[in-house]
Amino acid sequence: MAGIAVFGGSCAALAPEVCAALDRLGLDYDVLGDLELLKGGLERYRVLVFPGGYTFECLKLLRVGGSERIRRFVEGGGGYVGICAGAYVAPHIGLTRGRMIRMRGTYVETIFVVDERHPVVRGFRGEVRMHYQNGPHMVPSGGDHPIALFRDDTAAIMECRGMRGRVILFSTHPEMLPETTPMLRNAVEYCTAGIP
Repeated sequence: MAGIAVFGGSCAALAPEVCAALDRLGLDYDVLGDLELLKGGLERYRVLVFPGGYTFECLKLLRVGGSERIRRFVEGGGGYVGICAGAYVAPHIGLTRGRMIRMRGTYVETIFVVDERHPVVRGFRGEVRMHYQNGPHMVPSGGDHPIALFRDDTAAIMECRGMRGRVILFSTHPEMLPETTPMLRNAVEYCTAGIP
């Protein structure tokens, strides 16, 4: 079984940035296009990284079969790391019952780590400066677990629990700044840990 799949389809505009970060981290990955995602290419992987991009275009693609394939992948034990648009689409896939509040802006944002023991934020404590680009302010529900918060107490990073596979959602972009790129490695490693 291969390791990391990065969704690089037509709506995933920031897939190149995720791929560049994975290259810097020395992690091997494959890029899946629209057809590969829809035709079931996920079964060969342990974790799917769904990058930022055009949320509404991603939702259109997911409606024609992508949602079901990703949900089955996670139900079967696969991991999911959703960044920005990848977080926005998570409720539509059935990965969270949390609410995504649409926000706009591109800047470096200060977020606040609230679960310093979580493996995704290993090496980070307290305030962390991260790239922000139109990501959702996430309102957890059910088994959702906030890892880091925005100033308004909505989640900037959270884990969605309740499925066999692990799900990590980022509103912010760990791939964009060198100092936060290790968080992407942490998330990928956490989502693949324990998968047979």
